[in-house]
Amino acid sequence: MPPPPDHPIKDICAAYKQKCVVKLNRDDCDERNLECEKYAKQGVRTTWNFCMFSNNYDLSICRARNDIDFQIIKDWISKDQFEYIPE
Repeated sequence: MPPPPDHPIKDICAAYKQKCVVKLNRDDCDERNLECEKYAKQGVRTTWNFCMFSNNYDLSICRARNDIDFQIIKDWISKDQFEYIPE
């Protein structure tokens, strides 16, 4: 199975870390940054694998679905509503 498309996960999580420090004043911003990257990568990978399996490995369908899912992941990150759950 081909890997999911690349997304700017590190950039989004770096922006989240900045927000974590400046606006949210959290003490665990380094840890949250790592959790952010794991959360985003896991979300992209999981939705990609599910889409590929469900749609007979149709790349065009799954690329479009992956872009939509990544926007949802970005939204959760920007609202500080994400939680990484190890597989």
